[in-house]
Amino acid sequence: MSDQSRICVFSLRDAFASVPRCCGYEFEDVIREIDAVDMVCPTLEPRPVTGLLEKVTRRLRRRTGWSIEREPKVVPPTVSHEYDLGFFIQQDLGDADVLELSPEWHDRCRVTVCLIEELWAHQTIWPKTLAPLAKFDYLCVYCSGTAEALAKATGRPVFYLAPGVDTLRFCPYPDPPERFIDLYSMGRRAEAAHRASYALAQAGDIHYLYDSAGVRDVPSAAEHRALLAERVKRTRYFVANKAKVDAPEDTQGQDEVGFRFFEGAAGGAILIGDLPNCETFRTLLDWDAVAFQLDYASDDIAGLLREMDGQPERIAQARRASVLHSLRRHDWVYRWETVLAKAGLPPLAAAQERKDSLENRAKMVEAAPLTFDPQRP
Repeated sequence: MSDQSRICVFSLRDAFASVPRCCGYEFEDVIREIDAVDMVCPTLEPRPVTGLLEKVTRRLRRRTGWSIEREPKVVPPTVSHEYDLGFFIQQDLGDADVLELSPEWHDRCRVTVCLIEELWAHQTIWPKTLAPLAKFDYLCVYCSGTAEALAKATGRPVFYLAPGVDTLRFCPYPDPPERFIDLYSMGRRAEAAHRASYALAQAGDIHYLYDSAGVRDVPSAAEHRALLAERVKRTRYFVANKAKVDAPEDTQGQDEVGFRFFEGAAGGAILIGDLPNCETFRTLLDWDAVAFQLDYASDDIAGLLREMDGQPERIAQARRASVLHSLRRHDWVYRWETVLAKAGLPPLAAAQERKDSLENRAKMVEAAPLTFDPQRP
């Protein structure tokens, strides 16, 4: 740890390596690039099976091939330095248990901020699960419709922080690759649209990229994000639905803007899907033809592709606009400046240097000739 560091990021990257967490780890990486940061990380320590349980395990393995494994132990990090700001990203309320193992973290930070990636307004009625959040000076949420309810439930200042993306990583310029992927669908998907898209691909009409396995853990979050960026840069149409579109029991009708919208736009892909009906969506992605509605139950993917293919100049303009708006509005550096402002801290010179790089890239995009998609047969 450095005596010059003013920020302490409590990160779960060394303990949990699932795909959904990679967006948060990307945010942490950008913070580390543009600020004076120490990152403290709990780790997982295997716990051996001993005693009677070990004997049972050996017998079970001999007879069935199965074995019994104990849950690994979370080893909390040591925090010995004093910081101006402590920042913690929780994927959901369950992550609070890990932070509770390192109580000195709060004491070492003058101001603490917790970002909760997923929390729905109806979940704020659970006082016991919200109790750990009351220790933070500020709370921020990716779900805009939750902020007011969470503030009432915890008595803490709460603000909405829009999801972001490393736009320099996702930007297709200065050398835009060919967009040979007609349609890319990742993560949760609508089965009707998937079946229709798969049929088009099998007929040779489109190149359709989709998940074919449920792999969740990744050996490297940075490598996972880099690969995703390379795919999006080569994608024409990118599926992005409102958050948890297939889990209405979780959302209770609350529409939110998820990461997919920012990833697709930053890469210059045109977004299609069941779009959020909320003001944050209309404000954050407010340029022409950034996204096209496809109802979640609809299988008319062929009709929508024909509609978009029939207006090549509008689509080309939208691609450029998406990249420009992403570079100038939706990079992680802008999200971090929002957090710093709440904590009463100025951004460092490195943050301005990144913003200068973003603007230089944007001017490069503006100067480049408009690129039209190749026409599909």
